[in-house]
Amino acid sequence: MMKSMKKIFQYIVIFFGILCICMICLYTTCLIPSSKLKNNMMESLNEVKNNGSKKIVNIFNKKIIFDTYADAMMMNTAYSIDSKHPFYSMLFARSNYVDGVTDKTFPDEAYKQNKIAIFPHTNDLEKVVMGEKLDAIEYARYWHGYLVYLRPLLTVFNYMEIKIVSFIIHYILIAVLLYQIKKKLGMKYLIAVVFGVIVTEGYLVYLCLEETIGFSLILVESIILLSTNNKKYNNYFFIIGMITAFFDLFTIPVAIFAFPLILCMLLYKEKDIKLLIKDCFRYCLLFSIGYVAMWTTKWIIVDAVYERELIKNAICQALYRIDSLNVKFWQVQSLNITFIGLPVAIYTGAIYVVNIIVTIYEKIKFKKVDPIFCLNLLLGIIGVTPMLWYTFIREHSAGHAYFTYRNLLVTCICSQIMMIHILDKKIKKNRKEIFTIYVLINAIVIILNYTIK
Repeated sequence: MMKSMKKIFQYIVIFFGILCICMICLYTTCLIPSSKLKNNMMESLNEVKNNGSKKIVNIFNKKIIFDTYADAMMMNTAYSIDSKHPFYSMLFARSNYVDGVTDKTFPDEAYKQNKIAIFPHTNDLEKVVMGEKLDAIEYARYWHGYLVYLRPLLTVFNYMEIKIVSFIIHYILIAVLLYQIKKKLGMKYLIAVVFGVIVTEGYLVYLCLEETIGFSLILVESIILLSTNNKKYNNYFFIIGMITAFFDLFTIPVAIFAFPLILCMLLYKEKDIKLLIKDCFRYCLLFSIGYVAMWTTKWIIVDAVYERELIKNAICQALYRIDSLNVKFWQVQSLNITFIGLPVAIYTGAIYVVNIIVTIYEKIKFKKVDPIFCLNLLLGIIGVTPMLWYTFIREHSAGHAYFTYRNLLVTCICSQIMMIHILDKKIKKNRKEIFTIYVLINAIVIILNYTIK
């Protein structure tokens, strides 16, 4: 009993410690006057307008869509911060606000009654920077942790320059992570990760500020995980749950959680499968608690200090995100598969089928299943978590399939690892040649994914 109470107290201390750090960072960045951002905001306007609400990149026959509308919204929010009232500004994250000009602000979700758009129009950014009068709109449900780095960056760089900085940092992080995977796990697992990153276009996310957030979290948290030698990662998953809620704009939370979970399973794959399953369940629970607690704390603070009924509005929005459009199960799955590409989807599905067949064969022939195939079953379950997410959060996953499909990074990597384990166990001769063929098949699938319409 005392041991359990001690653990609970430890998580409470960690929670409030991380919460205070995040709020202090957010408060500090909101002290920067928007006038310090103006020159770089002015230089950014043409590029933001040219992008419009979506930026489309064509790689051969594959069309990749980036949510540049969110970039305009993020920059609008960054510029609309009132440094005279930093605490209010960091909690409500208004857009379209001009100090001394704006005289009307719609609270979060008030658009339903007042018949205005849920978010500002992309062109509103120019009007705000020019000091024109607009109705401000609060977006208090999210923490908007990106303001911690975006506002300071905008004092030095414009939008295009920030994307160049993002490009440099992104590829440095990718290089460091791949090096660590090769060193700690081996070349075969490196191939699996590279395949997943390529087919989900993780190498291009620096083109969009919003979509950079999720992949940056994956890269940083994975580098930290592989840099430690812990045997338990309870605190780690609790903290990254909180950090995900603070920074991410509900883009790829499944991948942010599951990618380091996969690495954990591989680091300790020699452990008894029952212990791995317990670890997996515990990490999932701790991440979820940290994630949900961080979100709800924001709503509680706003309601307690400003009496805005944000908890009620946030719950209504959550229900809306689940199934407001009556999207069918097969429709949301199909949309996300379409964005990742049919060749990859078929290839990944085929590997799942092969893994199931091999496992059943092992059970029938040897009356027991090799531990590595038990691990494969666990990885298979982790791999289908994006589909479960799409099923539960149907409206959001259908309406934003052009970026939520990147959650399938998890599915692709898990399928690749399962195939590696099968080849490792079943191929005794000509191993090098067989793995070379396997890599060539991966390359062919990637080429088909970009060339088949």
